[in-house]
Amino acid sequence: MKPPAESRTRVIFHVDMDAFYVSVERREHPHLTGESVIVGADPKEGKGRGVVMACSYEARALGIRSGMPISLAWRKLPHAVYLPPNYDLYGSVSESVMDVLREHADIFEHLSIDEAFLDVTSRVNGFDGAVDYARRVKAAIREREGLACTIGVAPNKSTAKIASDLAKPDGLLVVRPEEVTAFLAPLPVTRISGVGTKTAQILEHAGVRTIGQLAAFPGAGLKKLLGRNAVWLWGIARGIRLIEAAAAAPMHEGKPARFDAFIMHLDEVTRRVMQLEIEEAALKKEKDSASRERLEALRRERAGLAPQADPLNVHGGAGEEGGSGRGGADGGAGI
Repeated sequence: MKPPAESRTRVIFHVDMDAFYVSVERREHPHLTGESVIVGADPKEGKGRGVVMACSYEARALGIRSGMPISLAWRKLPHAVYLPPNYDLYGSVSESVMDVLREHADIFEHLSIDEAFLDVTSRVNGFDGAVDYARRVKAAIREREGLACTIGVAPNKSTAKIASDLAKPDGLLVVRPEEVTAFLAPLPVTRISGVGTKTAQILEHAGVRTIGQLAAFPGAGLKKLLGRNAVWLWGIARGIRLIEAAAAAPMHEGKPARFDAFIMHLDEVTRRVMQLEIEEAALKKEKDSASRERLEALRRERAGLAPQADPLNVHGGAGEEGGSGRGGADGGAGI
């Protein structure tokens, strides 16, 4: 008998479709198989604007990358097959794939058009059963849509995603709980999703190039370098499960209950921030007003003028400087 899911180590899948746009195009047009295929803007023989949205592994091997200017891709690879994106088709296929994944998950988290996290803890016998179950998921997607995917398996999301990145294409890589530290240690910090060029440069300047070095870096020092980002980054480097795949809510409810709780918490934080901003603005206004009054009194004192009366003192003549009677213009001397 299996122990309750909540008492067991989580088994998380990161499922990533392989070169999704290109794979869908090849399914529709088999003659493209083996060709360098680039999906994106019209290159216009090197004069086009826009970027590469996706490319085949053959194109990647020749230096093409997603996000690259389409004009540069043309200069590098003018003989590739350039295709405009078919958003309707990609969206329809993605929806079908995600339906398959939902059917195989305790908890499903849709990341993008071609990737998702699955918590399958209650559906497998620990990590011993994860490999066979992952193969079943891959087979189900291939049967439904004729497409290949790669699956990374780990006890947390960040490690599972790194595993799938390393196993592409059409791969399967399992990182058991006891293997997480050794698996992550030699990898460059840029393998962590969300670590871009700027963060990598800051870390490298501090002598941190690998995830292992990041895990060993003093927490206080890391916080000085990266501020709030240090917390999640340090957790990922140490293989700590900071965030579950999603809330433990039935799939038919549409969205996890924990999401609502998060939004409620976020709303409370937002309200508190707004309250503090209002209080700060009021305090600043009060201070500014007091400062202006002090400056005006000082100016009048230096000019040899009498102190200005309270403008709200509407019952006495002192409220009308020099007896000129401001109210005269309105046809009345008081309120």
